[in-house]
Amino acid sequence: MTSCSRRPSATRRPIRIRSAVLGKRRWRIESTFAQLVERYQLKQVWARDLWHFGNRLVRKVLSHTIAMQLNAALGHPPLRLALLLD
Repeated sequence: MTSCSRRPSATRRPIRIRSAVLGKRRWRIESTFAQLVERYQLKQVWARDLWHFGNRLVRKVLSHTIAMQLNAALGHPPLRLALLLD
């Protein structure tokens, strides 16, 4: 019986650093999904078929991405979309 080869423990990232990196990424993903649900009513999509559902989903994600880019261009934090309305 053989096991998969693993990198030596000296070359692996310490668990604390890896946990911090994953925590930041998870926070970013969760806050983005929360904004999509809250601002774009993504929880309720009244699409009659898969084509229209996909189209609406793509439009909402695209508009969120554009809003984040505008915030970054204005020097604001990317996920503070309310700052665009002020």
